[in-house]
Amino acid sequence: MNELSKKLGAFKGVSNMRTNTGSAANQFEIDFESGTIFQSYNSIIVVMVREPKLNVPVTHGTWETNTYIGEDFEYSRTTMKYLSQFLGHGVSETRKKLESGDYKMIKENN
Repeated sequence: MNELSKKLGAFKGVSNMRTNTGSAANQFEIDFESGTIFQSYNSIIVVMVREPKLNVPVTHGTWETNTYIGEDFEYSRTTMKYLSQFLGHGVSETRKKLESGDYKMIKENN
């Protein structure tokens, strides 16, 4: 996670995930200069990092978002509900993207 922390850049703010009636307790979006973290209780569930595309000069439109999934992403129904809300698709799609390599699992040395 240390390597990902460096890529995220400066901290910007934190907010609770939203429900139909207000704020979701213990479900957080943490915004940074170059990305966002979804945290459920004390577990990091998703890290999305905007990074320059490899081998392309850094100009407008040359950024890509890389998504890293925490090992606890299937911890509970509540975590999976807000994971789906954060990513905009269901947990089965998250599993497929992990298997295909589109998403990467967070490792201790990331």
